[in-house]
Amino acid sequence: MKMFKFIFNTRLNALIAEGKKLEEKLVHNDPSLKEDIGYKEFKYHFFPFKAGMGVFFVTVILNLLLSSAMIFSIFITYLQDITHDKLTIITSVFISIFWFFLFSYSVFLLGKGNNNALYIHKIMYQLIILISVAFFLLDVFHNVILFFLLVSSALLVKVVMNTRYFYKIITEIRFFRITHVFLSNDMKGIMNMSRKESKRYAREIEAKKRREIRDKKRKNM
Repeated sequence: MKMFKFIFNTRLNALIAEGKKLEEKLVHNDPSLKEDIGYKEFKYHFFPFKAGMGVFFVTVILNLLLSSAMIFSIFITYLQDITHDKLTIITSVFISIFWFFLFSYSVFLLGKGNNNALYIHKIMYQLIILISVAFFLLDVFHNVILFFLLVSSALLVKVVMNTRYFYKIITEIRFFRITHVFLSNDMKGIMNMSRKESKRYAREIEAKKRREIRDKKRKNM
């Protein structure tokens, strides 16, 4: 990854822009969207296994890093003179925020497939860096190692969100989600058909499949 692209979030911004474009096409019912996601080829009728595993690991890594960094950056003053009671409070808050971010990330990303989860994590790692630097300049950070750990965790999240693998995972999730929006709409349309209309629709689908098979055979000849 080039330094320029890393600093300016080139791939992450491209991912966000692509998400906006897909959302606009979906809202305006653009017919080209089905071709973009390979709807007719049944590419994303089932959730891709690689995307599923990738989402699991990326979700845990991002939330663990961000939650840890945010907690330590906010409660850094308590860590200077720690006691048993303070340690209990910090641990409880850490666990609560970790699960909150884990849940919100999963709902936003897997449930809707839009840019909200990306915005949340982009803003969070930027805030962590700013808070850490501000505390360091104000001489609140007496532990230099802790300061670098916080900044490193935020930068690691930035690296993950700018990788090709992350771009591919999020894109596949979006295609899967949009595919099932189309499937739901098609199913509703079929359920509302009369018996005569449903028979005609079934014949049209069958004829379409036969044409596709004939076309494939002609291409292979």
